[in-house]
Amino acid sequence: MEQAPIWVLLIPISLLFTSAASEADDTKRSLVRFMEQLLPADKANRNESWGWNMNSDPCTHGWMGITCDSHTQTVLKVILDELNLIGTFDAGSLCGARSLQVLSLNNNGISGEISAEIANCKYLTHLYVSGNRFAGQLPKSISHLSNLTRVDISNNNFTGELLSLHKIPGLLSFLAQNNYFRGKLPEFGFANLEAFNVSNNEFSGQIPDVRGRFSADSFSGNPSLRGQPLPNPCPPSLSSKAASKKWSTDCLLVYTGYAFLSSVIGLFVIYQIVSKSKSKHEKTDDVENAESNTDDNSIKMNAISSDEFKTSECRSEYSMTSIDSEVAPAALVILNSSLAKESLRTCSELQPSCLGGEGVGRSTRS
Repeated sequence: MEQAPIWVLLIPISLLFTSAASEADDTKRSLVRFMEQLLPADKANRNESWGWNMNSDPCTHGWMGITCDSHTQTVLKVILDELNLIGTFDAGSLCGARSLQVLSLNNNGISGEISAEIANCKYLTHLYVSGNRFAGQLPKSISHLSNLTRVDISNNNFTGELLSLHKIPGLLSFLAQNNYFRGKLPEFGFANLEAFNVSNNEFSGQIPDVRGRFSADSFSGNPSLRGQPLPNPCPPSLSSKAASKKWSTDCLLVYTGYAFLSSVIGLFVIYQIVSKSKSKHEKTDDVENAESNTDDNSIKMNAISSDEFKTSECRSEYSMTSIDSEVAPAALVILNSSLAKESLRTCSELQPSCLGGEGVGRSTRS
């Protein structure tokens, strides 16, 4: 059997090195494009030691903020914190470094959005972009980064609804405070989380079951957010999952029930008061009617007595008048008789005078 020439064996090896060199060039080119979008505010400090150019190697020459695997010479970390970087974030170029695991851009002035191409950083475990000017919504593709363990997107201008990251099993911390996220809080694997903060946003609705692992400070600053551990919980429902999805309906039904029950009790109390008042009023009317009837009877009796009295009085007066009228002529007769007798007696005593007077009178006439 003839042995294969040595040069035949060298072909795969040479192809391997060529492929590696080509990949390294692609990575370097991608990183350079990424940095071109992040111009430092003080360009004067960007000297040769800064790197990030096609004339040097990120691992061999030690570019600013780059950490490489010492064995494979691949880029593992890009840490550019507090370098006064401005510009936009080019996720597509950055993820050209396919072995990237850690990205930290904390406390710079980077603006724009995080594009969906962030999903190309498949091995990313740490994403730190706190203290920048990022805006817009988080891309849905970020939930495909199944190796993520720590995420810090706090102190930015992110908006929209927050993504559900419960499908990322190894997530240990999620910090998103001081943004403008709104809507309901999605489910997280709270049982595994070590740090969680969504304070000072615009979330609303019911807080999912956090299993007592986080305090109210992690949720404060969201006026429309309800539930434990905040001091304004919604009445608990049969299922925490149902509560997180139908919190508003449950609250409305409970409060409506309270209002209805209060109305029924209030109407019952009013009915009792009105009934008692009406009964008392009817009794009062009966008493007044009875007294009125008694007074009427008394008045009638008095009227009858008065009439009888007047009638008897009239009869008495009439009777007395009749008697007086009957007695008066007799009295007059008796009186006249008495006067006559008295005159005769006087005349008998004075007879001579009377007779003389009578003669004188006669002679005078003669």
